[in-house]
Amino acid sequence: MDSSRACSVAEVVWPWRRTASPGSSVMLESARSRALVQSLVLAAVAVVARFAFQVPILAHVPAVAALVFLVLGVVAPRGFLFLQRWMAAFGRAVGVGLSWVLLTPLYYSVFLAGRAVLRARGRDPMRREFPSASETCWDKRGARTGDHTRQYL
Repeated sequence: MDSSRACSVAEVVWPWRRTASPGSSVMLESARSRALVQSLVLAAVAVVARFAFQVPILAHVPAVAALVFLVLGVVAPRGFLFLQRWMAAFGRAVGVGLSWVLLTPLYYSVFLAGRAVLRARGRDPMRREFPSASETCWDKRGARTGDHTRQYL
């Protein structure tokens, strides 16, 4: 860090002006270390699935993914970065699709059915009704007496 120039806290915490370009050696080393960490985690998941849960077929998926991440990260870090971007885009598309395809109908079917059941039973937990038989809920006020501006002091 250049000691002749004073740095703000934000520049020290997140130096966004000094980010590495996509093909730089810093970015490729970062991809290598990320690939190593991700493949170690996936290998641990495979071991747990194989030995703790006794499901060998389930262990093959994370083991193959760990091998692919490790090979791509060490041999072709640009390929690993491409795979990471593709997986992020795929995950984003799956998330949007699931929220519109599953959550929207689930929301309407659960809450609409729940409200219909409550209405059929004559229950209203929120007690949504007029408090009186009048057509408005505004209270009538009497004439003001005295100096009403003193209440603000």
